[in-house]
Amino acid sequence: MPVLIVQLGSARHVIPIDGEMLVGRDESASLPIDHPTVSRRHARFELVDNTCWIEDLGSRNGTRVNGQPLRGRAALSGGERIRIGHVPCWYFETAPDQATIESLNHRRSDGSGFSFRCECGVRLWAASVEIASSLPCPACGSRSHAVVAPESLTGGANDATGATPVCGVCQWPVKPGESQVSCPTCHARYHSECWTENHGCSVYGCDQVNVLTGPATTEDASPTGSADFETPEVIAAASASIGPALLAGSVVAGLLGLLLFGVPTLLTFVVTLLARRSAGPRWTIAAALLSLLGIVSGTLFSGWWWLNWSMDGLAGR
Repeated sequence: MPVLIVQLGSARHVIPIDGEMLVGRDESASLPIDHPTVSRRHARFELVDNTCWIEDLGSRNGTRVNGQPLRGRAALSGGERIRIGHVPCWYFETAPDQATIESLNHRRSDGSGFSFRCECGVRLWAASVEIASSLPCPACGSRSHAVVAPESLTGGANDATGATPVCGVCQWPVKPGESQVSCPTCHARYHSECWTENHGCSVYGCDQVNVLTGPATTEDASPTGSADFETPEVIAAASASIGPALLAGSVVAGLLGLLLFGVPTLLTFVVTLLARRSAGPRWTIAAALLSLLGIVSGTLFSGWWWLNWSMDGLAGR
């Protein structure tokens, strides 16, 4: 029977796949994983005619197979590496022996700071054991980590022991000749495309986390992570710049409109209506009233100037 090996903290759990299996943080999931990077309904495994399929369900942090983001539905082969959020997993067509399970992703420290895992499974980085012992976990809030188990953060192609470095995102070996990036702070090694897709380092506590995009968004935000929201500060700043510009434009257009039958002011009035959301209500009302005044006065003055309208006659009307 196919199995999924899931690593949470230092423990690796062998989960049989029989039929359909929903993975997520929701307690009703077939395989509930309580981890901050796992969405409530994250992914689905389905066994059909001895072929296991995996599908991402629009999760916040995505699903990777062999280091590549999962798009739609894909068939799995034995020995493939899967990453559900930031939780590493392995797929095997039959359950491997204990020695194979223990040998998966075996790593060492290079002495220049190290990464380790909290008991809840979140990966952290610290420059020293003293810092590690009091570093707060972002998931469970714990500051007392019973066992600090360093993981490899090798900076070269191979460390002094001959071990090949492992990518901090996809968890696959970074082989000599492959395009790669070394985190300048914690020296974790990444494939170049993994570093770019992850927007920087993946080790909590490292100052290179999200270095390419800025602070991370909250869990279970938009699945694509691409929605842009205007904050009140942004709206206020836009209003402070656009509003005065509309008002000044109305004044200038009003002066020009005195000889052009108020046409420039009419255009300014239309622009004011289109930009009302960005300018704010006070600036919009002031600019609109000034534009209307400019249209009336421009029409009357231009008629008197160019067409010899009688001002007395207009006043009598």
